[in-house]
Amino acid sequence: MKHPTIPFLRSILALGLFTAVSCDDSGATNSCDKYVDYMCDCHSDEYDCAQLETTYADPDSSLQDECAISLEDQEDEDGSNPDFSCGDTGSAAG
Repeated sequence: MKHPTIPFLRSILALGLFTAVSCDDSGATNSCDKYVDYMCDCHSDEYDCAQLETTYADPDSSLQDECAISLEDQEDEDGSNPDFSCGDTGSAAG
């Protein structure tokens, strides 16, 4: 005879795994949000933040990839400029 709690434990484990997989990025900032935040904090004199927010609102996965690459490129460019300082943080890397 099988122990009655085994199926229950399997159900709980499966539910936990499903929840972990489906919500792995819950509350996390997406790449485009990070890009917009960085550009608005560090380059607000060069870019219109309202326009950036509109452009990158509700991005699909390909736009997310573009934002991640753009953010990395911009941080690299800023980091190589010894005269650069980022708005709130005082550093290029944020």
